[in-house]
Amino acid sequence: MVLVILTLLEQAISLAPALVTLFALGLMAVRHQRLFLALFVSLVALESTRDFAPSIGMIFGGISVYPEDLFMVLCASAALVRIRQWRLRGITLMAVLVFSVLVGLGVISWIWTFGLQRGVNSWRSEMLMVALLLYATTRPRDWSWNDIHVLIVWPAIVAALAGLVSILLFGLGSSSSSVLVGGVLEYSRPVGASSSLLMLVGLWVTLLSVGKWTATRVVVGLLLASMILLTQVRSVWVAAICGVVVWWLVPRIRARGTSTGLGGLSRTVIVFLVATATALVGVFVNVLGQSASNDGTWLWRVARWAASMSIPRSWFEWLAGSALGPTPASTPGLFPTFAHSFYVDDIEKTGFIGLAALVFLIIAVGKAHVPSWPGPLGLIVCVSYLSYGTAYQVPAWAWMLVGILLSATLIEQPEGPQDGAAPNPESDRATEPRGAQRRSVRL
Repeated sequence: MVLVILTLLEQAISLAPALVTLFALGLMAVRHQRLFLALFVSLVALESTRDFAPSIGMIFGGISVYPEDLFMVLCASAALVRIRQWRLRGITLMAVLVFSVLVGLGVISWIWTFGLQRGVNSWRSEMLMVALLLYATTRPRDWSWNDIHVLIVWPAIVAALAGLVSILLFGLGSSSSSVLVGGVLEYSRPVGASSSLLMLVGLWVTLLSVGKWTATRVVVGLLLASMILLTQVRSVWVAAICGVVVWWLVPRIRARGTSTGLGGLSRTVIVFLVATATALVGVFVNVLGQSASNDGTWLWRVARWAASMSIPRSWFEWLAGSALGPTPASTPGLFPTFAHSFYVDDIEKTGFIGLAALVFLIIAVGKAHVPSWPGPLGLIVCVSYLSYGTAYQVPAWAWMLVGILLSATLIEQPEGPQDGAAPNPESDRATEPRGAQRRSVRL
């Protein structure tokens, strides 16, 4: 009896740090949402690096548990606690609900078919997407531009610095080559595609922010821009080009947000200078040219997509994917790797209905506009995600930003001209003149 008690005490003591950490994170998730999400995005940014990814995980009941799983559970729990404060309305709300139902059915059916571990592993990323969407859209107070800066720019800087240190220590190779790391040949990219996309969005937030161009802001912009180029994720390069085109076209179409004082001619000159500088860097850095001309990864992706889309399925499986169990195209072990495409992967998992719901949410972000925020960030994010998703799955943190932009658009905004007004960095809440009329923008 004494031995049993001692064993239980030993187990309780060994679990104490984990329980304290779980309690602290739970409290943070409920009381300090911005800090909690900043911690999540920073962790994701580090995990996408080659040399600084933390090895965190544990086995619980025979199931591998990772930090993302903990964040997923806490985000979903906190969102359900304050579900009455859900900011989404109308068809935007319906799109989130439809995708959530498809994911929920998929998790249940796959657990029923393959067991808990295989079922959860197969739907882990989709569950995290739903949890972050719910969590970001049930914030009890308004999202501000300063929140976007903290949640996106600072983790992007962490990823960029990690990539820069890796290049300085182990050298730079092309996207198809390897470098020697600790006596072992490793993939040459110091930062993965997810963090490279994070750096791109962080660069846009830095460029679009209202305020003086301080030395710190210039250094951050140059750091993020150079690392986007050196990480050599071509899908991110394409997303960057699409974003530049949108930014250049904004003065020529309808106004969305503030113009930051730059007209069409000024933007044309800036685009020309940036394109020229990028071309010169590509000429002098040979590995960049090698990465740009390498079509091997694109060809096997196309072959993978063609093989998946050519597999016969029932009309229900085309519409709802694997929501009621694996389809002929999503049977575990059928393909050596996942689809490497937001579009094909979602057709396999949630069908055309789930894909349509997610594409609608991204397009809704393109329409998102908060008068007190600078620049067409929503439209740039929209085209960046849609282009990046051709060859990669849109990462989980990106859906957090989707939720933030959608919920920020749906808040009450003061009527009247606010373009050019800089957000107050000391407060998360937007101020408005006393007695101002208010309007609600709904998608």
